Amino acid sequence: MKRLFKGLLCLCMLLCLFGCGEGKPKCEHAHTTTSYEISGLSIRKNVTCDDCEEQLEKTTIDKLQYVYNKVLVDEKGIKCTLLDVTLDGWGTLTMNLEIEGTSDKKRTFEVKKMYIDGYDVSVWVYSSDLAGNKKSLESEWLTTITGEDFIKDQSYEVEINYTILDSDSYKKLSEQSIKFNLDEYSSIEEAKS
Repeated sequence: MKRLFKGLLCLCMLLCLFGCGEGKPKCEHAHTTTSYEISGLSIRKNVTCDDCEEQLEKTTIDKLQYVYNKVLVDEKGIKCTLLDVTLDGWGTLTMNLEIEGTSDKKRTFEVKKMYIDGYDVSVWVYSSDLAGNKKSLESEWLTTITGEDFIKDQSYEVEINYTILDSDSYKKLSEQSIKFNLDEYSSIEEAKS
């Protein structure tokens, strides 16, 4: 009887010591990495745990939105804000700008030239006539960047040469150049189709 009792006591101690065969503690998935890749005509979103390397999510989405909400120009009665850059499953990148008239006088905002990493992509020339408190949305394709390259590296430098005119007299009020990098976004979201 003493041997049986000692044997059971040793077995209980071993089970307590080794945790009843549960192995290592379950990962809480506190540190995750999200990556994207273009697959066919859609974008694949992959979420993996950095600690245990378990794949937590693998979904397909139609469009990604790199959100900026960055004011590029705010002068002479014109405010120009880079809203976002969207990427669809075809690999097409579109830059979306909001042009707003902030003066009680009518202004014209003209984009004369645009460069991406020094390459002239001036097909992207447009003009917006705006009265006070009116907005215009401008969406333009970034044709020199492939979607696959953009997913891997967003460090493209964009330069836009613009002119602000008084719409009534066509007097030039400002002629400037602005530069910004596409890796300065604030978040990545699934875009509404």
